Amino acid sequence: MKNKDLIDESHFEKNYFIMSNWLASPETVIITIPEAINEDHVTFYEILVQIQTIKWKVRRRFREFVELHDSLVEHGVDKESLPQKKLLNKDPSFIMKRRRDLESYLQSVFKFLQHSLPQNLAQFLCLSQYDQHFILRELANKHYDNVIKEVFEDQMKLSPLELYAISRRLKTPCPPTNVQDKRYDFTNVADLACSLQTLSIEGCPEPVGTSNIIPNELNYDFVSFKSLTKLVLSKVDCCPEKIETLGLLRNTLKHLEATDCKLKSIADILLCDTHHLDKEESLDQDPGEELVKGNKHNFEKLEYLNLRGNSISKIDKAILLAPKVRTLLFGGNGIELLENLQDLHELTILELSDNKVKDIEDLHTKIGQLTRLDLANNAIKTLEGCTKLYSLQHLNVAGNRIHDLESVTPVSCLPNLESLNLQGNQVTTVVDYRLKVFESFGKRCSDLELDLELPSQPEVDKVSVLMALRVAREGRSATSLFGNLPRRV
Repeated sequence: MKNKDLIDESHFEKNYFIMSNWLASPETVIITIPEAINEDHVTFYEILVQIQTIKWKVRRRFREFVELHDSLVEHGVDKESLPQKKLLNKDPSFIMKRRRDLESYLQSVFKFLQHSLPQNLAQFLCLSQYDQHFILRELANKHYDNVIKEVFEDQMKLSPLELYAISRRLKTPCPPTNVQDKRYDFTNVADLACSLQTLSIEGCPEPVGTSNIIPNELNYDFVSFKSLTKLVLSKVDCCPEKIETLGLLRNTLKHLEATDCKLKSIADILLCDTHHLDKEESLDQDPGEELVKGNKHNFEKLEYLNLRGNSISKIDKAILLAPKVRTLLFGGNGIELLENLQDLHELTILELSDNKVKDIEDLHTKIGQLTRLDLANNAIKTLEGCTKLYSLQHLNVAGNRIHDLESVTPVSCLPNLESLNLQGNQVTTVVDYRLKVFESFGKRCSDLELDLELPSQPEVDKVSVLMALRVAREGRSATSLFGNLPRRV
């Protein structure tokens, strides 16, 4: 059965019911074994676990039931309660009877142990994958082991299920669980979250595993993450209803990524903990002045912002909430214009590959002291607008619409340019294209990486000849070449 077959047709109205919570109401747990499945001459019993509206399936062989039973006897389970094993009996009527007996066994065992559920029974039923209480126990256990081994954890990848479980645990009173082993204590998780510096979250719009839990339907907050400097979001739903209290990280974050998150604007992430749009506003509008100005929502320490692979159509004014950003990655969006960047005085790296940029006129008035600019796979026809980017060291305009050398040579005046990528442009088909580009750079051509390749010695020699011929044509003295020819490579 596919995952989607397990999804309840009615959408859950309360967050309480979008993830399993055995501890809150153990009496609501329903365990059945609706069918037995034969695969490659092996019989699997398919267990269906349901807690409130959440449900999932678990496949187990009979021998796994035996192993579980042996471990539960020490918890007071009757040694004779498990159905007896019969060798190589594949009769359908026997399999059906055993399925019913195993179902009754699981139901009675769970009812007997429900108020103090052993870890091995929880793992047998996959509660550690889908139930928030046991997810936290697994996290606590893992962190406890690292503490014992003196392994310092300052970075971690957490799923939306784990984050939701942490957030709910901090908000919801938890009844005593008689945790004798400190390895399963929630304080292990709380301590880890408090000291964590790097957190990665990967969302998913589809049900997880065999359950009907949809990760991107879960909400979570960052209340417990006091020391985060780096946050990496991938494929998550960034909205105030799903990601809460992101504003608590405004004073600590230095590195923020939100890739493949279907963002429509920069405000959708930098203001995701606020309702920055009125119902009448479209998503491509700038956020209100009261949200952008006054430093109230500023990410004062943010230096790196990666918003690649979204649906951002413009660089809206929310970018001003990161006044000290040094690196901006906007690749794979739908941006047409370079705007609202002139006040980002510390910006040095700008990546806008795979967008819809056409006009780059007078870039120096829009982007300041860049050292690296990536405009690959856009619709640019000339580099004339880059002539005053005097700090620029690396320029990538591969895959654009540059047809002639006259559209390239204006950047030869840039004193610090070290690499130029024109691959995929029609200009690269011009006869002696590389030689002519190198010639325009004169003595500096030896140090220019063109299309990811430094010049060869034969190319440098030919450039020297071309420069000498030009001096002769112009009637200048040969002495003008002294100190102006490219060095040997």
